[in-house]
Amino acid sequence: MIKTSRNEMIMTTVNHYLRRRQYLDAGDVGQQKKPRLDACSIQDMALSYAVANCSSTGQTVSFSSLSGDAALWDQQYCRIRAFIADSAEPLCSELSQILFPSFVRIFLELIAGDQKISAQRFFAKHHSMFSDVEEAKQLIASLEVVSTRDDLTSNKIISEFRERKYSVTLSENHLLDFLNYLKGDDNLMMLQILTQHLDVSVKGPDIVESVVEDEPDEPHSGVLKEAPPENAPADVTTESLQRIIRKLKDDPPPLPSIHLYLVINAHKGPSCITMSPDEQLLCAGFEDSRIQLWGLAPGARPDPVPVFGVSHLRLANDHPEDIEARIGQRPSNVSDDIVLRAHSDAVYGLSFLTDHRYLLSASTDKTVRLWDMKTCSNVVCYRGHNYPVVSVDSSPVSSFFASSSFDQTCLLWHSARNYPLRTFIGHTRTVNCVKFHPNGNYLATGSSDMSIRLWDLQTAESKRVFSEHKGMVMALAFSPNGKYLASAGEDNHVKVWDLTMGRVVRDFKGHTEMVYSLAFSPCSSLIASGGHDNIINIWDVDKITSGSCASSDATSVPVESTPLGSYPTKSVSVYYLNFSKRNFLQAAGS
Repeated sequence: MIKTSRNEMIMTTVNHYLRRRQYLDAGDVGQQKKPRLDACSIQDMALSYAVANCSSTGQTVSFSSLSGDAALWDQQYCRIRAFIADSAEPLCSELSQILFPSFVRIFLELIAGDQKISAQRFFAKHHSMFSDVEEAKQLIASLEVVSTRDDLTSNKIISEFRERKYSVTLSENHLLDFLNYLKGDDNLMMLQILTQHLDVSVKGPDIVESVVEDEPDEPHSGVLKEAPPENAPADVTTESLQRIIRKLKDDPPPLPSIHLYLVINAHKGPSCITMSPDEQLLCAGFEDSRIQLWGLAPGARPDPVPVFGVSHLRLANDHPEDIEARIGQRPSNVSDDIVLRAHSDAVYGLSFLTDHRYLLSASTDKTVRLWDMKTCSNVVCYRGHNYPVVSVDSSPVSSFFASSSFDQTCLLWHSARNYPLRTFIGHTRTVNCVKFHPNGNYLATGSSDMSIRLWDLQTAESKRVFSEHKGMVMALAFSPNGKYLASAGEDNHVKVWDLTMGRVVRDFKGHTEMVYSLAFSPCSSLIASGGHDNIINIWDVDKITSGSCASSDATSVPVESTPLGSYPTKSVSVYYLNFSKRNFLQAAGS
């Protein structure tokens, strides 16, 4: 007996198994040799690669059998209907082509499976959505008389529908989205219909849509229309865009996220708070004349660099190299808290210049001081007011700044000059707040005389006077688009003024105590207000109605008491509000 090798035994077993499974004919396993790469042409290699890709496992669902569970058919079809109905245009319109052929296929599969009652229920539940489709009426009428397997072959229209695939055309992105939905939401039976009974063509540049053509010979097939001119309007897309635009106009803007910074364990609490434009430093002024700085990010807190001022006595025997080595070194006794001291009385106003390096402070010692954040030292002292200074603001486009005082005046300064350039006179009581217009050409002031004035920086003339408040004005804010001015104060109202018409267009009342701070969002659609009642309110400014704008009487503007959002802060009085460029609302208080 000849001894059989191990390889021959394995090959015989594999050959027997493959023949039994009808994968190949007589034992030709191992007969063909793999062609050498150098013996294949480029065309043969490309063809082999294409065939391998087209024969991927993604198509294996096409060869599986359809399930006969009527409940699953109805459940998955309902899910597909809901998915398409909730989709945005033009995805909804394209996928709607799939509903009718899928409906017909499911009905025919149920009839073929001897589930007459289930098929009739399915037909009665879903056929009404196609009653207005002219191309589908003939096939719907044929389905109404189908009740047995024999009817499937005796009816010519039904028989042709079963033998041919229904043609639809989808764009590539919409087809991929639909396939991902089918694969990811347990819709295998609908996926089988798509792969086995629908001829899906990917929409090219010369294809617009797929419709069902009512022809006797091919009642089930779709036909492609010729492409419209390149500049022809797309009705579906235009309607969809118009609907979205209307929705954006009607719906309120989204509420921002709020970052609240709380100053605690401070003697008497802060009297004013501000933040650097780069959102790296938080500064607070106190009634004991000090200014304190905190870094809001790692490494953001400035390190005071010692410089030799008047307090250092330089001697003849000081070596120049030792002096240079000491400059720029941080002393070992510098604490983590940076405190600026130069004022002799309470600090009530803080503002950064546009370059972020310099900080302005206003004090009841009648002075305004300029601080260098690199050295944490006072570099300039501005004297011009005869009474305590309570507010300061810097221009957003230059090195100008303005200060207001108990002396009923507002002064315009330049950081490079230690004397005022303009004096704005017109208020009859203390000027509590001052704010620059975004274009840098105008200045607004709010006073205890319950009025607001808009000044021209070039002429120092008052261009507008707003006098609708019933108490002291404590806070001002310009909208970034420059159209509106918001004001608030002792009467607990937040009023929005139209600068062109010179009157109030919105009146909000949601606070129960004095309002200290206001801020517009970057898109000028929201305004935030905070005060002594420990609440931050967000108001919708975007809905300035045409009726209020058309009215000539400012008192006719209704008072709105329901904010878009209200955020209690327990026991925190809000002294500072500002929207960041990323639409975060920065808030600070104590």
